[in-house]
Amino acid sequence: MTILKENEVDLLQKDLQNLSNKVQQQRVENRKMSKEKDKRNQALEDFKSVLRKLETRLIEMENKHLSAEQRLQMLEEMNDTEEKAQKEINKDKFRLNGLIYRSQDYLQNLKNDCRRLEVSNDGLSASITTVIRNTKKMEKDLNRLTEVHYESAFKCLQIERKIIMLQGGDFDPIQEAEAQKYLTKLEAQNLILQRRLQTTEAQNKNLDYNMRNLTDVYNADHKRLEEMLFNIKEAQMYCEGGIKRLSVERNKNQQKIVELSLLKMRSKEFENDIIECENNTYHLGKHRLQLNRTMKDRLVEIKSQMDLLNLKRKHLNEERSTLLADIGERSKHIDVVRARLELTSRLMGMNEDGTLVTATQLKVAAAQEKQMLLDEGNELNEKVIKAEEDIKAMENTLMLLNHSNDSYRKNLNKKVDEDQVLEEIKELQSNY
Repeated sequence: MTILKENEVDLLQKDLQNLSNKVQQQRVENRKMSKEKDKRNQALEDFKSVLRKLETRLIEMENKHLSAEQRLQMLEEMNDTEEKAQKEINKDKFRLNGLIYRSQDYLQNLKNDCRRLEVSNDGLSASITTVIRNTKKMEKDLNRLTEVHYESAFKCLQIERKIIMLQGGDFDPIQEAEAQKYLTKLEAQNLILQRRLQTTEAQNKNLDYNMRNLTDVYNADHKRLEEMLFNIKEAQMYCEGGIKRLSVERNKNQQKIVELSLLKMRSKEFENDIIECENNTYHLGKHRLQLNRTMKDRLVEIKSQMDLLNLKRKHLNEERSTLLADIGERSKHIDVVRARLELTSRLMGMNEDGTLVTATQLKVAAAQEKQMLLDEGNELNEKVIKAEEDIKAMENTLMLLNHSNDSYRKNLNKKVDEDQVLEEIKELQSNY
């Protein structure tokens, strides 16, 4: 029985050792997670510093007044830096997504390990309580058996002595020696049992001490695990905030890319204009033909737009006339209804049930009819106002078109005058 208890105690010690190893492994993994968290925070700080540098660079670009070539070069440099930053952001996004996925898996594994540890701890505590209970029960049984054995041996000796005394004989020294040997044997067995009892008590005390230590370690690890879970949640929230900031910065980056493309397009146009002005490769006749063609196309386009706007204006004028006619008809209808109401109020003196028509009844009916007609008149008035606003808007667009055409003609005349001056300069140069 004691051998079985010792084996059970050894198994419990091995389980406790395994639990301590698992706790140590968990601590190592928690340290790794904290290091990864620090690395992520450092990477986010680096990204923030890069974004601040880019913002300051953009502000400097907006504040400075540089030439077209310098601006183009700076824009290309900014584009390269933006592309590099975008690539780095995408890489960090993929890495953060992987870290989030791994951290979620690791968190789930930690939760499962925590549950398994709790279950194993409950099982160990239950087994330890059963071992302690069985040990105490065995101690009680051993004490009771030793007492019973001593009492039975003492009673046997007393009975033997009484029998010898009754038989009239004296003490036999041989039997006395055998009894003494048997007594020493019993005392030796009692001493062995007492030693085993002391060893079991010491083992129980050691197990209690180890159990208390493991409980303290488990509580500390449980607190550490809760702190790590809280830190992981904070890291997830921080990562979500970083992803949101990343999306915002990506949108800003796209806007900056669009602005950069527009600036590149404008710079390209400026370069083309500069090249055209430097080379003067266009012939005057070709230039005039091109201008005439563009003027004709522009005039055709303006004419079509004018026709379309005139048609819209005509249509809106027709709608306005119809709405005004409807308003006149409604006003006539209101006058007719008013006259009819006055006539009916004069003629109708009795209700259907035989009672007299009161002034309140006539006022209520007239107010209802008046409110209905006023609502219809307001709707028609709103339609008329809307039609007038549309006509004003069309007139404004026509004025804008006329103004743009006048400015275009003026610019065209200036261009023709410049071409004539260039021809005169060439003639003077050829003469000299």
